[in-house]
Order: sequence, then structure tokens, then C-alpha cells
Amino acid sequence: MELSTVALIILASALVLYCIPAVPLAVTTILAMLAMAATGVISFADAYSGFSNSAIFLMAGMMVIGRAWFTTGLAARISRILYKFVGSNEKLLIAVILIIASFISVFLNGSLTVAILMPVIDSLVVRSGGRISRKQTYFPLGVASVLGNNLTTISATSMVTAGALLNEAGFRQLGLFEPTAVNLPALLIVIGFYIFLGHDLQSRWFDFEEIPPAQGQITDTEQNNIPIFKTWFTLAVTFCVVVLLVCGADSGFAALAGACALILTRCITEKEAFSSISWSVIIIAAGAIGFSKGMDSSGAGEIIASTVINLFGGLGSPFVICIILFIIGSLLSNFMSDNASVAILIPITLAVAQGMNCDATPLVLSAASGIKVALATPISVTPMTMIGVPGYRFKDYLRMGGLVNAISLVVTSVAVYVIYFA
Repeated sequence: MELSTVALIILASALVLYCIPAVPLAVTTILAMLAMAATGVISFADAYSGFSNSAIFLMAGMMVIGRAWFTTGLAARISRILYKFVGSNEKLLIAVILIIASFISVFLNGSLTVAILMPVIDSLVVRSGGRISRKQTYFPLGVASVLGNNLTTISATSMVTAGALLNEAGFRQLGLFEPTAVNLPALLIVIGFYIFLGHDLQSRWFDFEEIPPAQGQITDTEQNNIPIFKTWFTLAVTFCVVVLLVCGADSGFAALAGACALILTRCITEKEAFSSISWSVIIIAAGAIGFSKGMDSSGAGEIIASTVINLFGGLGSPFVICIILFIIGSLLSNFMSDNASVAILIPITLAVAQGMNCDATPLVLSAASGIKVALATPISVTPMTMIGVPGYRFKDYLRMGGLVNAISLVVTSVAVYVIYFA
């Protein structure tokens, strides 16, 4: 049996297990990863490689730094300011989170945006006495971080890679803000959707008991007893980590160095640091990297992309191809890393554009945008993995994330048509 066929069988089996509530997401992800290695699709070394990936250490380090925002009172100070504006109005807070997170993600990696804002949200949850919940606010945080990353050619590595491949193929270079015109309408519609419908849908669908913030949060009274040095030092360390990441430093090094600095200065204890790490989230992310390698190296991802193109590519219109490419991009990257999805889909996209003798720019933008908008599973883009802390189930991602995915498809397709084909 071809390795690609084996990988597709493992993918189908994983989908079935993801839909069974009794099976934890982390267990399913690890089983899929191990199955890829046991069947020879990838080596065991490749299967385990996710646990040494810089993204994993970035997540762990930022979780420690986020907890230090609590132990030093930094989150309490910021949340007190924000609370004066939003109070216990959860709908208003969701709108504020969507705007702030999407704006920050234009300049920073989405996972870093999530890491910075999670402790502030947790502090607001504690301050509100439960009137604000994690499960209502974390999901829009992840959504906004992902959609914000899609607005320029420098926000996400997948968009950077897509632009580079387009240029190398002899087509014109993408402008810095060219993705903005295509993807900003979708972001604005999603914000409006959350304000008017999203909160009520989440209330109905997220019918699980959420995992509360860690115990021992700092109250306003306790905050006065914390040396102000620790508060400002935590903020300075966070700022330094962000600067290092923006300057291209290894993400794991930057986050772990910052976490160690906070432990050494007693801004957070060693026990608090280890307890702050959500190990289920770490395992899902690490296992998904190994699983993704199997989909990539076996050729299963390319088979999915080429099959769909062959089935629908004969419809003829470049605009219809743009819609198909967005769908394929989302389908691939919901089960593979966005960078692997770009490496598979963009060369196919360029070949299609050359075969149809049409401008490749709208096709590449559609494919790259769809690849980044992978919101229907927790195993693709890092921000959607990180927000799993409250205890979201696979069906929560599939329903809410899938709905936002569909909204983005429709709105982005309309924007592509108006800009490039009208």
C-alpha cells in the first residue's frame, strides 16, 4: 500500500476519534503521530521532532511569562484599567478583544498575541466574579489573532512564503498591504458577527464546564504588597522577548530566556512556573507537528490538493478556481502546518495560473488566505491550539471555527472578485 494511502487512512481515523468526546484531543493527536511512525510513513525521529520544535518552547515559555503577569500584579493592573471600560459586559469585552488582538497580530505572530492577552483575560475573569468566562473570550481571541495575521505580507510566514514563491515564478511581487484589501473585509464581518450572533451561538454550543484560571491570582489589595520592581521587570522582560522575536531570534530561546529571568528574580516561583504550563496544549501542538510531517512527506496533502483541482478545475473561470483554492488551503492547513500547506499548494496554484494563462496574484492570495484561516481544528495554527486551555472539544472548533471559516470564504471570495475580476 502506498504511504500516501496509509497517511490518508490515519487522517480519516483521527477525524473519527476527534469526534468522540470521550477520547481526549491530546490522546488522539499522539495516536495519529505514532501511527504515522509505526506504519513507516515517517521515522520515529520525525514523529517525535515536534517535541523539540521551537514553537513548543515558545508556547511553554510564554505560559510561564503569562503566569508571572499574575504573580507580579501586572495583569491585575491592566485588567483594572480595561474593567473600567467594559465592566462585566462579556459581549463588549469580546468586541474589544477582537479589535485589539487583530491589530496586534498585524505586527506580531498570532501565537505571541494570544500569549500576551490570555493573562489579561484571566484576570478579568477573576475580577468579574465569573460573569466573564474563559470559554466565551478565548475563542474569539484565537480567531482574531489568526485573521489579523492575514492582513499583510509580513504578518505570517505562510503569506511571506507564498509571496516569495509567486515572485520566483516570474510573476509580480505582492505589495505589503495587498492582502489587506482581500482579507480585511472578512475580519470586519467576523467582528460584526461576534457582536450580534457569535456570543449567543457560543453560549449554546460551548456547553461544557470550563477549566478555571489557576488559583492564587493577585487581588488589588494583595497587589499593593508586591514590590513594584517585580511588576515593571515582568513588563520589561515581556517587551524584550517581543523585540527578540521581531528581530528574528529563535522563538524558543527568547521565550525560555524570559521565563528563566523571571524565575531567577523571584517574580514567579519554580513551582508556579511548571504549574502554569498547560501540558495538554503542549502535547497536542507537538504531536500535530509529527502528524503534519507524515501528511507532507507521504504526499497525502498533495493528493488531496491535486484531486480537488482535477475535479473542479475544469469549471474554467479563474474566479471559481480562487474559491476552490481557498477551500483546499483551509482543508489542508486544518490538518497540516500552514508552512507545509503553502509548500504543497502554492506550486500547484502557480501551475494552474500558467496553464490558464491568467494573473496568478488573485489565485495565490486566495490559496494563502485559505491556508491561514484554519480555524476548524485545534491542531493546525498555533493560536488555535493555545486557546484550548478552557477545555474546548473538537466539535467546538468544528462548529464555531468552521462557521467563521465559511464566513471568511464567502467574504474573501467577494473581495477577490471585486478587486481582480469585476
